[in-house]
Amino acid sequence: MNTKSTIKAASMNSGNLKDLRFAIELSVKSDIPLFVHGSFGLGKSAAVEQAAEAMSMTAHAVYTSQIMPEDAGGIVLNGEFDGEPAAIRGMPDIIQAVRKLRTKTGRPVLLFLDEINGGSRMVMAAIQSLILTREAAGYRLPEDTRIIAAGNTEDDEAVIETVPMPVNNRFMHFNYTGPTIDEWEEYALQKGVHPVVLGYLKQRPDMLAAWGSGGDMVDPSAPEVPTPRTWDMLSTALHAATQGAEGEPPRELGRHQRRLIVSMLLGSHVAQDMETVFELAGKLVPARKVLDDPQGAKLPPAEDMKARYLQTVMICSEVIAHPDNEDFQAGMAYVARMGEDMSQVYSLALVNAARGAKAEAMSGILAANAEELLPTLKAAAGHSWASK
Repeated sequence: MNTKSTIKAASMNSGNLKDLRFAIELSVKSDIPLFVHGSFGLGKSAAVEQAAEAMSMTAHAVYTSQIMPEDAGGIVLNGEFDGEPAAIRGMPDIIQAVRKLRTKTGRPVLLFLDEINGGSRMVMAAIQSLILTREAAGYRLPEDTRIIAAGNTEDDEAVIETVPMPVNNRFMHFNYTGPTIDEWEEYALQKGVHPVVLGYLKQRPDMLAAWGSGGDMVDPSAPEVPTPRTWDMLSTALHAATQGAEGEPPRELGRHQRRLIVSMLLGSHVAQDMETVFELAGKLVPARKVLDDPQGAKLPPAEDMKARYLQTVMICSEVIAHPDNEDFQAGMAYVARMGEDMSQVYSLALVNAARGAKAEAMSGILAANAEELLPTLKAAAGHSWASK
């Protein structure tokens, strides 16, 4: 293993989000610390937080590049030993924070040392004891604490330090290549990512994490680059820009405004390429009108799967944003007119939403419609409409 944490695309310890979740779970169960290597913007931190929650743990992130050696090793204080003045070390901030969190939540803590190879050599030396012995300055972490670390790669043009080999040798190492488009779609539908963003990425999955691999579409020297993080940010920006006043429909953006928003986050080439999806969305029936008249609302052409997918995601987004059983049923009725594929997309999206911010409301709706949903969900198992 290269101590500078360079990532090898063909290495057997590389993988996607599903593999990363498995590696984190194995690390926790075996109590062997895990070092996640990967480029910026892929969602390493979010994956660790989600995995911790799934295992009934509490994640505590420490950004190693931003701390002082004393935070990990303890500050030197004036004290007394056998009646004589002596220097003693106070409890390190990291250990104190983990202990407090353990007491407050009643759950084991997953200590996440983010940007571990971005810290100074003095910080690296200070945290070495935490990793090797789970203690520093005579103070121990709670026994059920587990440790995950993450760091960027040399290829990211990040400022990184060489991780000492004795520290590297205490970790399992996993090279994270980022989520697949199907993994990101599940996240996007759960979170309510803007329909145009998801519609575009289903057409161009190669642009999900395209820094260094986007060809003419991406300037690797520019600050605006496509990563899962910046696509998420674009969704947030589009939602904010189109949000109307309370009780009013969403605002429409002109072409110049759309291109400006996209280019500020993802660059001009992507902004130009996305315009076709914005234009397609503008030709479809607004989601609110579909839900008000599911049997009469116009359907996209049967041969245009891109338009049908985008129309379905637009409806999902509206139902997830404003959970209502009648709207849910209206959405089901409309997508059923488009056939099994879109019914599956709709049903899976709403099931995923039951794990999101509107979990309680969506769970109630799903329970009320379980009988109608079950056949569609069974048919969707192991099937992807996008393969057609």
